[in-house]
Amino acid sequence: ADPGPLSIVSSGAISANLPIHLQQSTQFITTNANITLGSVNSYAANPLVTYNLGINAGTGVVTTGDIGTKIPVYDVSIIGAGNFALPNITTAGGYISIQPSIVLIAADRSLKTTALGFTGNIIDIGSSVEGPFGLSLDGGSAGDVHFYGALGGTTAVSSVNVLNSRDLYVGASWNIGTGGVSFNNLGTLTLGPSGSPILLTSSGP
Repeated sequence: ADPGPLSIVSSGAISANLPIHLQQSTQFITTNANITLGSVNSYAANPLVTYNLGINAGTGVVTTGDIGTKIPVYDVSIIGAGNFALPNITTAGGYISIQPSIVLIAADRSLKTTALGFTGNIIDIGSSVEGPFGLSLDGGSAGDVHFYGALGGTTAVSSVNVLNSRDLYVGASWNIGTGGVSFNNLGTLTLGPSGSPILLTSSGP
């Protein structure tokens, strides 16, 4: 069982750029200062328990390694300044919420809420996404995928693949490169309202 949230709070920056294994739900919080973490996974135990991860840097910058890709975490919430270099994130039936604007750097990225056979949960992308790489999202049959900001407004995102989602919400325009856009096992697609025209543009086949 989860013994409850552990809070690591600092008025300055938090730097722990090394592998992190969670044995209880954990929050990293600063007063508008940077947070730097290495990879984050739940602790290997039998029976396996997955844990929540909260990161709140206020107006500071958040940098992390991959989250939950070796042993999934449960929920992930990230708050911070813009230009968050997106890692791969995997949860076991918990939500993923990312509020800062995202940049895709160095490689394609994946967000998945269906590890360990769970039916998924909400993936919330609260701001814009930029960068010349691909983005894959799996919200599962029980989860929605929400994009509140533009994709590829300055630099086209090379591809977007929504593998599973109960509903896909698009709140602003998309500019997608040659990899194109694919929706698989999608329940419904909701466009807007954004207050301005929404354009879904792709240079792919």
